[in-house]
Amino acid sequence: MPRVLTVRIADREYAVEPLKVDRKKLYGWTEIEAVDDEQRLCKLVSTDESGGLLIGKGGVAMGIFSPEGEWIDRASLKVVERDGAPAPFFPSSYKTGIALDRQISEDELLDYDITDYYQLRNAPPELKKAVGKRIYSFCYSYGDSFEPSSAFLMRAEQGLFMLIGCRNHFDLLCPANSETIGDDDEELSDDLDFSMFG
Repeated sequence: MPRVLTVRIADREYAVEPLKVDRKKLYGWTEIEAVDDEQRLCKLVSTDESGGLLIGKGGVAMGIFSPEGEWIDRASLKVVERDGAPAPFFPSSYKTGIALDRQISEDELLDYDITDYYQLRNAPPELKKAVGKRIYSFCYSYGDSFEPSSAFLMRAEQGLFMLIGCRNHFDLLCPANSETIGDDDEELSDDLDFSMFG
């Protein structure tokens, strides 16, 4: 059964069902299979450092160790900020719902790398009308999390869509006084001896 997400806008609540738009379903996919001389399917395994021990699928996992080399139970760890203060906890958006109260521009949306797309099924016409041509931004957590994702809700011809992404941080540099380099620039006026290219 699909999960139901509550959307709040203009003092009204609407229930929608996010359906992930899978690129594989849209464009298909290919798989490469390795077989032996008798056309039997090969299985991927790992080896230990010596190369003498074969480790099958599911036989390798990650663990956390203390500086003394002792195993640490993940449940005993605490998430903190850089200053040591407890990190804020965000419950699942499916428990709290999302409030559409912050609008952004198209230019601001382009500052994000969109990683996931969801079509909001069963969205009533009233919700589509309330969203209109605006783009709304909000925090989204699929499950309980310390790191919610940036999310956006917008309308298209096919319905309402929720986009999940992360902000790109690019430092763009340019000269303070950029000038167009013309043909009469003194630095480019040196004659070239094209005979050296022959």
